[in-house]
Amino acid sequence: MEKSETVNNVKDFLCVELTLQKSDIDMEASINLDLGVDGDDARELLHKYESMFNVDLSDFVFEEYFGPEASFNPFSWLLNLLPGKVKQNKFKKLLVKDFVEGAIRGKL
Repeated sequence: MEKSETVNNVKDFLCVELTLQKSDIDMEASINLDLGVDGDDARELLHKYESMFNVDLSDFVFEEYFGPEASFNPFSWLLNLLPGKVKQNKFKKLLVKDFVEGAIRGKL
């Protein structure tokens, strides 16, 4: 399979799974940070990705990229509204291009 075909297949997959338009998916977009996938949704997405593209995820460390399923905490939400509060993200970015390269190599 050619790279351009893999790019289209991965983008089509993400469109269906995340209910997005293809134009919304940039190769440099972060699946976890830009597209907002986290927690159980991320686990489900990765499982489907693994099956659809026959990708080995045995060395993929989920916790480096995704947090637990989010739950609403009003105190955390209020703290984020404070002036000067800088959001720090402790997770690595998982880019759309990483999904494409993983599909080509068969390993993420």
